[in-house]
Amino acid sequence: MSAITANSKVSFTEMSSVIFTLCNILGLHLELKKKETPFYIPGRAAEIIVNDKTVGHIGEIAPQVLKNFEYTMPVVSFELDLTDL
Repeated sequence: MSAITANSKVSFTEMSSVIFTLCNILGLHLELKKKETPFYIPGRAAEIIVNDKTVGHIGEIAPQVLKNFEYTMPVVSFELDLTDL
């Protein structure tokens, strides 16, 4: 599962609240652990851990990536592998 959103006020907090809500509804324990990833802004990315298993990542897309794809607004995204949940 993945999601991406773009708008002038998008933030890591906004997208992480989506994941927290989803996990809460499904009765899953969620933890976000800071992790540096080249395509995310340093300090604004994390790995997603559900029930003590790393299942994905979340972050604000780095400016150079946005420039490469000619995006004009900030973007935040997450990706989850729900196969083993």
